[in-house]
Amino acid sequence: IEFMLDIDGDLRSLFNWNTQQVFLFVEARLFNHEGKTSSHIIWDKIITEAKDATLQLAAVRKYNVFASLEALKEPWNLTAYYDVTPIGGLI
Repeated sequence: IEFMLDIDGDLRSLFNWNTQQVFLFVEARLFNHEGKTSSHIIWDKIITEAKDATLQLAAVRKYNVFASLEALKEPWNLTAYYDVTPIGGLI
C-alpha cells in the first residue's frame, strides 16, 4: 500500500534556546475485524532549525506498507506525532 500525503504545518513554536531537533512522523494504524491492530510509520522527518519548521508538502511518500488485500477493507487511522529533543536536560 502506498500512501500519498499532503502535509501543512508550522512547528516553529516548538523551537527555543533548548531545542536540538524535532522529530515528526506519521503513523498508519490498521484496526481489523478481529480486534487486532498493527501500526506502521509511513513518513518521517527530522527538523533541526526553526527556519525549516514550516511545512507545505504535497503528495509526499516515504515508506510503503505491505498488507493483504483484506487489510484495504478495514479502517485505517493516520496520526501525526512529534517529539522535541532538547539540547540539555531530560527528554
